[in-house]
Amino acid sequence: MAKSTMDAFAKFNDLLEKKVKSKIEIRGFSDIEEYIPTGNYLLNAQMSGSLFGGYPNTRSIGIAGDSGAGKTFLCLNAVRELQKKDYMVIYIDTEGAIDSSDYIKFGVDLTKLKYLRMGLISEVKFYVHDLIETIKENPGLKIALFVDSVGMLDTDKSQRDMDAGKNAADMGLRAKEMRSLFKSLTLDLSNYKVPFIFTNHTYASMDQYTPKGMSGGGGPEFSASIILMLSKGTLRDEAKTTTGIIVRSKTKKNRLARPIDIEFHISFHKGMNQYVGLEQYVNWENCGVGRGNKLTEKEFSKLKPDESELCSKFEVAGETFYYLPKKLGKTYIISHNGDAVPVKEFFSGRLFTHEVLTQLDEKVIKPTFKFPETQDGIDEIEIDELEDLTDSDNDL
Repeated sequence: MAKSTMDAFAKFNDLLEKKVKSKIEIRGFSDIEEYIPTGNYLLNAQMSGSLFGGYPNTRSIGIAGDSGAGKTFLCLNAVRELQKKDYMVIYIDTEGAIDSSDYIKFGVDLTKLKYLRMGLISEVKFYVHDLIETIKENPGLKIALFVDSVGMLDTDKSQRDMDAGKNAADMGLRAKEMRSLFKSLTLDLSNYKVPFIFTNHTYASMDQYTPKGMSGGGGPEFSASIILMLSKGTLRDEAKTTTGIIVRSKTKKNRLARPIDIEFHISFHKGMNQYVGLEQYVNWENCGVGRGNKLTEKEFSKLKPDESELCSKFEVAGETFYYLPKKLGKTYIISHNGDAVPVKEFFSGRLFTHEVLTQLDEKVIKPTFKFPETQDGIDEIEIDELEDLTDSDNDL
């Protein structure tokens, strides 16, 4: 674009701003400035496209799912991680199911938490409206907002009917009020960089393509930038004793990453291991980690030709070593530091060092989870989808 045209456009915008600034509040982009870790690296990737991502700080995120599928667990994890990034957290509990001791168990600082119990959509709407006005008048404080869960919020009419002993039908009023609630708060929370995380219940749908939906009508669904649908399985130990849940997270909506389903574990005793789920991506080519033996040059020289061909050479502090793959090896070898990690310590920071995570992120996770940034990338996806469709047709 010619410089004269750009100058004219800038002048035009200045004139327009002077005309409208007395009538409306002019807002520009509300770019994502930081991500808040979820507590699991693969969940970070599902949500944002990177192991080092998570909840975006200027977006609304919905976590819906079955009872006991880990929705509140993820919220309490997020509260702790938000506080680490200097956020003050407002947590609206509509179920009355959380005690102060629950927050303490998760490492939450209660002095940086405002906990509230509300049961009506109107109560949440008025409170958040005043919250936004207060933020507008007193900028500078980092605030995060939770509503757990929107599925339990009721209407004023329903409350009045209950007080009067009536059992009148809802007639869609709750869905209308819920839509009004989300319309009134979503944009302003984004403008003032307030992360908004809400949970919701699910219901069985008649749609064969989306067997489960969120309660509350279209308001929560249309307003959120990210919606995860959680279901659960049973986590058992070797003795077949139930020790936790396997959480299956399906992307219903995401503007930041491709819709890829994942699984992670929540133990009743140990909580959530942040590395579970990454095992499917770990190999020597992806991140320099492989199951097998670490050999010195002397040990390598004694190998048979067929074994030596399997080896990969690597250096640590100027010394040369060789990695020999073994399916039933007792250790995992790490190329960047030469460590031999016992199999039982696989899901630990000893194996998943920052260097290993960075290589995984760049070589595998981002190419897998992130949306393509060029037309070439989009064309590749369309070609892959067409090939998959052709293969499916040939199978018929």
